Amino acid sequence: MIETKIEIQSVSFQELEIMNKDSKEGFLVVRGAGHPDHSQSWIDGINKDLLENNIIASPINEAFTIQVNKDRNDLILVWTTAEGINIGALSIWRLGNLEWCCSTWLEDYLVNDKKDFR
Repeated sequence: MIETKIEIQSVSFQELEIMNKDSKEGFLVVRGAGHPDHSQSWIDGINKDLLENNIIASPINEAFTIQVNKDRNDLILVWTTAEGINIGALSIWRLGNLEWCCSTWLEDYLVNDKKDFR
């Protein structure tokens, strides 16, 4: 298994909006991360799958958690477009894995899930 131990920080919705404006791209696991203690396992599994399918050139190494409510934490995997990610292949991967990895793009999350943070 590919393991890239990274520090996972908590982030606010407003901070995500700033990241999006700062040209970050984002891949988000919605309702998939569970307790923040499980985030590293999600990152390792997703990195492994994306690397094996030649969707990313190197492991994603930046991640955040956001607490939506007391029962829901979301995991945000963040990269910039210069990091060698095949966005088209990632789109197909994301849609093909919705059963186990409920995911969306950061920009869509900011629009569609904003109501959950009020």
